[in-house]
Amino acid sequence: MRAASAGDAAALVSLLAADAVLVTDGGAEGRTFGRFCNLRQPLVGGKHVASFVAATSARGGLDVERHELNGRPAIVLLRGGAPFAALLLAVGDAKTQRIYFHADPARLRFLGRAAG
Repeated sequence: MRAASAGDAAALVSLLAADAVLVTDGGAEGRTFGRFCNLRQPLVGGKHVASFVAATSARGGLDVERHELNGRPAIVLLRGGAPFAALLLAVGDAKTQRIYFHADPARLRFLGRAAG
């Protein structure tokens, strides 16, 4: 979370598997954040994923909370106190292998604030 919040691509690369995959789901309407929009296909490669995360994180304006979703650790990004996106991480061999970035407003409305 620190590396992503700081937009530190080098630190992010060290946390990601070389073949890491980022999958985004902005719902039927898609989702934009600044000049970035829902990816049409998965983004493959730790360096590519790190660059994308660093570039989008540099935009700022979002609060970050740790959550548990579907029984797994997750990160929820909030804008104005409301969920903007949820990131679920698949970790193996001490590296993040997959990032599932859910930003569909219709589904996010069911998320509440983190407990505690």
